[in-house]
Amino acid sequence: MFGPVWAWIAIAAFSAYCAGSFAQLLHHRRYSKAGDPAFPAVDVPASVIMGIRSEHPDLERFIRSVCDQDYHDFEVLLVSNVPDEPGAAVGAALASEYPHVRHVLAGPHDPAVLVGKNHALLAGIVNAAHDVLVFCDADVVFEPQWLQKMVSPLGRDVGGRTVHAVGGPIFILPRNRLGRAFALGSNVITYLASYARERQLFPAYVSGHTMAVGRDIVMTEVAPYWARAYNDDLILAYVLRARGMSLYYRRDAVLRPEEDTSSWRGLRDKMVRWAITVRRFQHPDMKRETTLGIALNAQFVVGPLLAAVLFLVGFPLLGLIALAIAWTQVVVFRYILARRIGERYGGLLLLAPAFYLFFGAFFMHHYLWGRRFHWGSSDYKVEGSFTMDSPRDDEWMARYPSRD
Repeated sequence: MFGPVWAWIAIAAFSAYCAGSFAQLLHHRRYSKAGDPAFPAVDVPASVIMGIRSEHPDLERFIRSVCDQDYHDFEVLLVSNVPDEPGAAVGAALASEYPHVRHVLAGPHDPAVLVGKNHALLAGIVNAAHDVLVFCDADVVFEPQWLQKMVSPLGRDVGGRTVHAVGGPIFILPRNRLGRAFALGSNVITYLASYARERQLFPAYVSGHTMAVGRDIVMTEVAPYWARAYNDDLILAYVLRARGMSLYYRRDAVLRPEEDTSSWRGLRDKMVRWAITVRRFQHPDMKRETTLGIALNAQFVVGPLLAAVLFLVGFPLLGLIALAIAWTQVVVFRYILARRIGERYGGLLLLAPAFYLFFGAFFMHHYLWGRRFHWGSSDYKVEGSFTMDSPRDDEWMARYPSRD
């Protein structure tokens, strides 16, 4: 009447496992923000490169937060591909206002060769005046110390490893209900990847929202691949790892992109692009880290699987109990994370498991079978996966106008 003993033992074990995951999260046993060393301030000249095709209504506010950095010697290069694209007028106006800001026109790009963002970054690199390059996206309000945090670890020794590049965590700050539904999933992935102690300092990934690296490394090792590819950040991380260089993950340099996901089509395009580029351009070590992350947080998938088994073997009531526990576990776990990183979702949190199922299935479909994605005003088709033997263009600088 009450079901087999093994089923109740399985439900009890899963409940205990869920309770343990809460304890680990609350007491930092698995996840910790501690560990960033206190780097001394530096005054190394730096060039900040930002593509500004964005149609975001607050684009000027985002750019000004970079222009107003509390840093001794830096320049900002605002790059547009063509004069009539969104953001070009804002970039030109700010370049006339700030003496250390320049607006660069890269010219049209060929979607059959590279993605538009790479095209803009390459034009910025050629025109940069300094030996430290910092890349960032135009949908974030940067804190005044952001540039100092990005540059100060470069060349330092951390844990016996020299830092060649610096990145940091990205938590999306949604602007509407659709964006909040998406951030319920994307931000939890970032948190679990950023603060798990086994892989928090030198990961195999970086976000294009914030990357600092030496100009010589970019010019000789990274840019030739960017000139023939459809991704920037994953390729940078891949090349660094393949060349035995270290990418340091500065966890106190958190960014909160204010992504304007105002339509399902825009969100769909973003997810398709992410799924395809993650599969095609991530380093094998990143795939292993992702698998490890899933294994360490198996409570997200064990509960639904247990419920499915109980339904299939003819115990629907026990299946509903297991599903209720799993659903509650996801909601509570996500609530704890929301409090930890300053998010507000209200009643939307109760639907978090449903969003995980929907977005997870959508992402995995395009991860496995996707080939084409839309970004900006262009369509792209990706064939094959990136390796160090992928095509590179060592003559790429000849195609980009220089300030000289």
